[in-house]
Amino acid sequence: MSAVPKGATATILWNDEPKVTEGYYFHFGECPDEDDEDDDRVFYYVENEQELRKLMQPKAGDFVVISYQLEY
Repeated sequence: MSAVPKGATATILWNDEPKVTEGYYFHFGECPDEDDEDDDRVFYYVENEQELRKLMQPKAGDFVVISYQLEY
């Protein structure tokens, strides 16, 4: 049985910045209704890895995901 990733740590490039930044955590799943102990760590909520990959496309938002490492 394969483990299901709970999120990913990513390197991003802000559209208005010339330098990439590491260490942004993307959580897979919905934003919790109540305060979660992990909430301070979460930079962005995405449904799954496929949605995260869409953020690797230029002009997908305020930033572009350059690379990521899944977390289990």
